[in-house]
Amino acid sequence: MSANGMSTPPTKRRRCSFPDSLPCDDETPEKTARCCISFVPSCQSSCSNKNGSDTETEQADVDAEDAAMPLSQTDNSTPARAYRLGGSALASVSRGHQQRHQRTVCDRIHGQVMLDPLLVAVVDTPEFQRLRKLKQLGGTDHVFPGGTHSRFEHSLGVAHLAGLMVESLQRKQPELAISNSDVLCVKLAGLVHDLGHGPFSHMFETFVNRIRLASGKSKWHHEACSRSLLMHLLSENQISLDDYFPCDSAESPSQQLEFVMMLIEGLAPGAPWPDSIGRPPAKRFLFDIVANKRNGIDVDKLDYFHRDIASVFGSASPLGCDIPRLLESVRVLSVEGETQVCFEEKMALNLGDIYRTRSWMHKFVYLHHTAKAVETMMCDVLVLSKDVVEVRGMDNKPVKLADAVEDPVAFSKLGDWILDFIWASCDARLAEAQQLLARIYRRELYRQVVPCCNLPSRRDLSDLCIDSKRDFVLRCSVERSNGSVAA
Repeated sequence: MSANGMSTPPTKRRRCSFPDSLPCDDETPEKTARCCISFVPSCQSSCSNKNGSDTETEQADVDAEDAAMPLSQTDNSTPARAYRLGGSALASVSRGHQQRHQRTVCDRIHGQVMLDPLLVAVVDTPEFQRLRKLKQLGGTDHVFPGGTHSRFEHSLGVAHLAGLMVESLQRKQPELAISNSDVLCVKLAGLVHDLGHGPFSHMFETFVNRIRLASGKSKWHHEACSRSLLMHLLSENQISLDDYFPCDSAESPSQQLEFVMMLIEGLAPGAPWPDSIGRPPAKRFLFDIVANKRNGIDVDKLDYFHRDIASVFGSASPLGCDIPRLLESVRVLSVEGETQVCFEEKMALNLGDIYRTRSWMHKFVYLHHTAKAVETMMCDVLVLSKDVVEVRGMDNKPVKLADAVEDPVAFSKLGDWILDFIWASCDARLAEAQQLLARIYRRELYRQVVPCCNLPSRRDLSDLCIDSKRDFVLRCSVERSNGSVAA
């Protein structure tokens, strides 16, 4: 009742979004207690006032008012959770794997990306989170500062595009008998296809093979490491495929896993059909989605072309074509006795643009002479550090850098941080490597040279430029030479 005798309407409680446990400015201690009860049920007894029945009635009124109140964009409609430590509010932590649920991730290239529960379970592991520390373009950011995106976001994008393509085929061509297990395997293969990459991506592969070939060992490929690391990931984190694949699936978990691994490696045209994946040869087209050994147009390239150009040059539509529209135009046809993914004829110009983009990116970005000089110097730094730097492997044993590819525990700890560790180390044995790193930071880079040799004609020099794997001589020098070697 107000001073003039007129009734005063009840003051509505202002809704608190964050933090939940703090009262609003215009709340009384009694309302503050009710607010505490609303957000932390386990504290009801400690926050209740002496009028228990009145408090319960008022609390019901407050809950009804909150339920009827419209939510703003910043409000969270999920049930309230207790954040207080101790008592019943502290949930017990399970030592085993906890089954995941579907998750939506916002990607800067593809927008909202939906991840299936199995993909979420794989993402939420230390082995996969390591990809956050691996730059997609290695040392290219020394030329293009924007090229610092990671293998982590690229893997999410490939999984998303793989799902779009296989689900389009499943929807438009039911005669292909694409099961939900097939769809999940293709998505998983897209997610983990780069799991075996080391620090600075392809540069580490060059370093490892440089050491292995000098010691008489076989050449190493990151695709094979993806296979072993995936098996280690599932085992180490106790992820059971039975918990995520459909119950009516005709394939066993071991067949599903083998199928995923083969999707990562790809299947060349005419190659014998594997009998260990539990699927008929009519599903050969599924190998064209993630790693297309037939024509090179796969979701892996579609994502990294788009992502690399957007990061390096900031282009909004780098490929010049709509990727979802391209994936919706796919059809499966049988050609020369093998089923394969084909595109509608109207997409011919777009496919030509993709091939031109690939050639353009290799010439001006991936094989940029300054970027390759930086990566060569980085490789030399690792070679100088190969006997000094070690990481923790299986049974807590120290493992050298080049040997980490044979130890999944050690390999899962490698990242681009290796160079920072070498630079900050106090070990005197790394002095020469640190001097080379200092040259990179000061941009005192390697220069391309041609050894002095007797080349009698311009044709011989031109042939050297064309046939050499490295572009030692500039084309302009050939044109200006007029039959003699330019100075």
